[in-house]
Amino acid sequence: MEEKILLALFIFIILIALINKLLVTHFIKIILHTTLYLFEIILITYLMNITFLEFELFNPPSTYLEALRNYMFYFSIYQFVLMVTFKLFDSTEVDALNAIKKHIDQSQVFAEFNKQIPNHHKEKLLYLINSKKVTLNKKHRDFSQKVLELIENYNQGNLHKDEFRCILKLESLELDLYIKTFGYNWINSVLLRIFK
Repeated sequence: MEEKILLALFIFIILIALINKLLVTHFIKIILHTTLYLFEIILITYLMNITFLEFELFNPPSTYLEALRNYMFYFSIYQFVLMVTFKLFDSTEVDALNAIKKHIDQSQVFAEFNKQIPNHHKEKLLYLINSKKVTLNKKHRDFSQKVLELIENYNQGNLHKDEFRCILKLESLELDLYIKTFGYNWINSVLLRIFK
C-alpha cells in the first residue's frame, strides 16, 4: 500500500515540477512543497516501519489503529532527530552570521561618523577569520575576508564613505534575511532544504 502511495506522490512531484517550470505561480509552488514534504514523511516512516518490523522491535500491527499509532511514533522520532540535528547545525550557522554582521554594522557606524575603522576592530575580525576556535565554514571566512578588504580600502581612502556604507548596509540586509530563514517551518524538512 505504502509503495503505491510513494510511487503516486513521486509521479505527482515530477508532474508538478514540470508544471512549475512552465507556469511559475505561488499556488503551484505551495503544492510542490507540500507534496515533497508528504513524500518525505511517508518515505521515512515507511522505511522505519520496515526496519522496526525486520528487527522485530515491534509486532506487526493487527489493526489500522495500531498501524497508525506506529506511523505516528515513527514520524515523532524522525521529527525529533531532525529538530535536534538541524537546531545544532542552524545555531552554529546563525552564530557565525551574527558575528560577521556585528563587524559589518560596527564598521558602518564608524564610517557614518567619518572615522577610520580602528585597528582593534580589524584585529577582532581577523581573529574571527583565522581562529580555529570560531565555528566558521570556508564560505563565511572568505566573506569575512572580503569585509576586511573593504575596511582596508575605506581606511586607505580608496573607497568613498557613502559607497562603503552602502555596500556594508546591503550585505547586512542580506545577512538579516538569511538569518530569518532559520526560523521558518520548512527548514525542518530535508527535501525542502535541498529543493527549495
